[in-house]
Amino acid sequence: STVAASITLGASYKDIAGNTGTGADAPSIAIDTVIPTVVITSSVDALKANEVALITFTFSEAPADFTNEDITLVGGSLSDVTVDPSDAAIYTATFTPTAESTGAASITMGSSSKDIAGNTGTGADAPSIALDTATPTVVITSTVDALKANAVALLTFPFSEAPANSTHADITLAGGSFSAA
Repeated sequence: STVAASITLGASYKDIAGNTGTGADAPSIAIDTVIPTVVITSSVDALKANEVALITFTFSEAPADFTNEDITLVGGSLSDVTVDPSDAAIYTATFTPTAESTGAASITMGSSSKDIAGNTGTGADAPSIALDTATPTVVITSTVDALKANAVALLTFPFSEAPANSTHADITLAGGSFSAA
């Protein structure tokens, strides 16, 4: 809790000669025993190529020394954290995923950040952010290297990952025709 302590000495003490002393009050002492917490959120739960996420760090009270060095990242990079001009307990940064990667991003914070009173905060993890920044590829293969009149070749189109919307209209063919397999 955060409280103000006070210490008062009454006039019940005496010196060696027997003179009664006057009372005294110590200055008010602020006591802050609240452990600060932080919640990390992301503007999105999945990223693909050329996308970024806004990461927000919301502290229970303004941190005294929060920097990027308090953050551990997997799967990308983070811009410098900046404090919200209207709320010193909120920081934001932009997360950019690693190019040509799949999996999940991890944004965590250990307990190295402190509040103004010097209390060490608790750590936090952002929700998982799914990543797929890998560029899909295709390699066209043929069963033959050359064709004679009225001959056929079997063409295959192995994709690096399942295409979502590929059709025959995506294929440009010159010097022949094709049929659906």
